[in-house]
Amino acid sequence: MQGIIQFTAGLPHCAAGFEDSECEQAMAAFAGRQGFDHCLYLAHVYPPMTRPTVIQAGNCPEGWMAAYSSQNFAEVDPWIRHAQSHSNPWLWDSSSQQAPAPFWLTALRHGMRHGCTLPVRTEHGIIGAMTLARAKEAVSLDEYAQKSASLQAFCHDLHAGLLKRRLPQLFHRPDSQLSERERTILKWTADGKTSSEIALILGLTKRTINFHVAKATLKLNSTNKTQAALKAAVLGMLF
Repeated sequence: MQGIIQFTAGLPHCAAGFEDSECEQAMAAFAGRQGFDHCLYLAHVYPPMTRPTVIQAGNCPEGWMAAYSSQNFAEVDPWIRHAQSHSNPWLWDSSSQQAPAPFWLTALRHGMRHGCTLPVRTEHGIIGAMTLARAKEAVSLDEYAQKSASLQAFCHDLHAGLLKRRLPQLFHRPDSQLSERERTILKWTADGKTSSEIALILGLTKRTINFHVAKATLKLNSTNKTQAALKAAVLGMLF
């Protein structure tokens, strides 16, 4: 695997991000070792807030990805919805879920009757969900407790590795870094402060604030200061 995915004690170490084929192989192998048929990963990356980029990976059942796309399951996916609002794992049974019914019926039809979903997020707040699924035997609390350390470690490495590979493709980092002043102003912008309020906080003129905002917006290839602040946060440029 060319040193990109290295296994130590059965767990992957992401040194430079996953190649797609290597990622699928690693996920399939891990799922099998843990007693599951499938390992699926999903993350929604913002901005834009109304049309987030969906990052997906896994050894998906035949036809699942086609159905996921054609029926727009990304909008209703209960696994990523769980991850966005909870930090605890979710042990689920697709045959006992009520809504969204088409999602669960499709999962059931593709052999994903039982499983567990693990939420994970980066330091920049990007939320992902790793789901392990199988056709037979519910995931008990005892089974999860025995496997939780391995599952959590794999989940975090997978999340980090995929984002390390995919984020640069989604967001072009500016050739020139934000100045300290620009970073400070965008932080206050992200907190909802107006240019006038930021000027008072920093002891500068509103004109000076707008000058730095314009420069930062241009560097980040954004249309306005709100998008610039959000993009800078996602890229980790405000920390």
